[in-house]
Amino acid sequence: LFPNMNYMIHAHCYFANAPFTARPVPCGAIEEVAEIVSTVAENNLKNAEFIAINLIGHGCILMTKDVGTFTELMQHKDNCFIKRPAPEYFE
Repeated sequence: LFPNMNYMIHAHCYFANAPFTARPVPCGAIEEVAEIVSTVAENNLKNAEFIAINLIGHGCILMTKDVGTFTELMQHKDNCFIKRPAPEYFE
């Protein structure tokens, strides 16, 4: 689905300035794939070399072409990763 993605990390916090999925889906539910694919399409990210998607009510998924991207992110982790509010409310 994402030809430029070779590496993926999932976290249970949000990622700064990343788009959110449209609806909350339980962790590990197959519906999460459709939410991610839809969010990537809506934000025109399919051909990007780095994709960050916030999974509403869950955390984030980070995908990259080059594993070195994750090393760079760790140097700025305090500015990239955002604690999820608790409790979170959804309409």
